[in-house]
Amino acid sequence: MTKEEAKQKIAELVEKYQKLTAKEIKGFNEEATKQAFIQPMFRALGWDFENTNEVSPEEHASNGRVDYAFKLNNVSQFYIEAKSLKADLNREDYIKQSVSYSYARGVIWAVLTDFESLRVFNALQNKPFISLSCLEYLNHFDDIWLLSRQAFTDNELNKKAQAYGAMPPFIPIEKRLFKQLSQWRENLFNEIYRYNPEKKLEREQVDSMIQKLFNRLIFIRTCEDRRIEENGIRALLNQWKTGLSKGYLSKPLRALLKEY
Repeated sequence: MTKEEAKQKIAELVEKYQKLTAKEIKGFNEEATKQAFIQPMFRALGWDFENTNEVSPEEHASNGRVDYAFKLNNVSQFYIEAKSLKADLNREDYIKQSVSYSYARGVIWAVLTDFESLRVFNALQNKPFISLSCLEYLNHFDDIWLLSRQAFTDNELNKKAQAYGAMPPFIPIEKRLFKQLSQWRENLFNEIYRYNPEKKLEREQVDSMIQKLFNRLIFIRTCEDRRIEENGIRALLNQWKTGLSKGYLSKPLRALLKEY
């Protein structure tokens, strides 16, 4: 479906919504809202709801389940938390629920919608980025199109967010590592020596341990950076920060390394 065709389809959904009476709107629970409005809207934006590798319903996230995970190459791009028509999307618990699901899985974007309104959050920075009512969908269709499959293929939402300062500018992974590796190596070396008071490990052994860890982390981050794999390292860190993961971070990190 082209961008213009998608706009026409969403215009039809807006018209359908506007024709509902107040009594009919009250009759729409969350599931009916998803079936009648939210799914058709995102189908029009190019997402295949019959392919669970692209749209995964009721996916586990942190300590609950997100209504939909939207994926490219089986890697999550954004989560949707759906509500029934006329829900108050400004409710703090709704926003927290939507953002925390994405944050815990290292997914940048969280969408909260009841179709009548739509809110897009940068979950990693806990910042709102797009907020529209359905009456604004057509006049601001370029913003709606940022949630299309094609736009995510072209990385348009991240680019726009960077341009507006809603997320840090993209820096290639090799440049970030070049700046940080020396400091990380020094920190790790000092930490290992702190817990090695009898100097049972030679300097060369410590260097080898650090390099092996770096090699593994670089490999994983390269896979994540190229959108081949989910953001596993970020997810582990976020879960540890928020208390969803108990104990030392090293335990889930070892499990991730073993998985790779």
